[in-house]
Amino acid sequence: MIKQGLVVSAILSGALLQANVAMAEGTIVGKIGTLGAGLEYVHPLNSKLAIGIGVNGMSFDESLTESEIDYDADLNMQSISLLADFHPFENGFRISAGAMQNGNEFSLVGTPVGDETVEVNGNTYTASDVGSLEAFLGFDSLAPYVGIGWGHAPKSGKGWSLDADLGVLFQGEPNASLSATCGTALTAVACSVLTADVALEEQSFISDVADFELLPVVSIGASYTF
Repeated sequence: MIKQGLVVSAILSGALLQANVAMAEGTIVGKIGTLGAGLEYVHPLNSKLAIGIGVNGMSFDESLTESEIDYDADLNMQSISLLADFHPFENGFRISAGAMQNGNEFSLVGTPVGDETVEVNGNTYTASDVGSLEAFLGFDSLAPYVGIGWGHAPKSGKGWSLDADLGVLFQGEPNASLSATCGTALTAVACSVLTADVALEEQSFISDVADFELLPVVSIGASYTF
């Protein structure tokens, strides 16, 4: 009898598993927010839990002139997310947690022109003294994420839904650097002084961007479950 019961239990478990697979839904989410434009696939595990994988990206490249300094600013937002969504009330409200492959970075190149002077570590340099000033800001390649949101409830049927998220990406202490190239007017000795000034200025730059280790994540979009 015990063996027969085990066989029946195994058959019933297999039937339930096949039913769950047959009932499985998939949700495609399109969104836009502080991580750029995003596309995500979410798969339900049960009525309260789902997992999703997504990609986000945005690129911004702008050239401008301010105070006779030509700037080339380049912002690249690239991330891949793997998140678990917990729906405690079996409706659209969710609590999300997971990690993102974080490729977000920012670079800035400034080139003094004309009669403009640049102050580096308290010392003044002319446009002919400095070829260019370059700043870079990057972050940890793997960043944890937690947040709350609203979207399609797991196993609630086909259709469209509003999708929104509010959370924090823990991207770690910024990887910041500041460098300069010497202009043609500088002697080798003067160039070494500029290099030393930039190295000291870099420490101030690193301190200024230290608060960027937390990135607010806000997004809104729409989803369709099939």
